[in-house]
Amino acid sequence: MTVTCLGCGCACDDLEVGVSQGRIESVAPPCPLARAWFGTGQVPDRVLV
Repeated sequence: MTVTCLGCGCACDDLEVGVSQGRIESVAPPCPLARAWFGTGQVPDRVLV
């Protein structure tokens, strides 16, 4: 799946993420900022503010 990353402000729009069982498994091309920004892609059941 092709996605846009806003992790550093460059708005790279050519990233491919690999998703398995609802979690992000890989980001290509490899970018440590994108990987940290996307995390696992998991959303918590509750958001506390």
